[in-house]
Amino acid sequence: MAEGSAQSIVIAGQQVPKRRFTLWALVYFVGLVALPVLGLCLVLDVAFFFLAKQAGWSCYGVLCLFG
Repeated sequence: MAEGSAQSIVIAGQQVPKRRFTLWALVYFVGLVALPVLGLCLVLDVAFFFLAKQAGWSCYGVLCLFG
């Protein structure tokens, strides 16, 4: 079944185009996957930075690069 799944096929006399990457796929990926994951990572990085600062460690996280 997976063989030829990326090819154009004919269903009931109608040609169905093969799958392709579209601009909307990029918009949905960025909005629903990339930004939430990066946002969560940023929040965790900031939280661990302040926890490490309170614990007396010298430096931790991306915020150390900025000051």
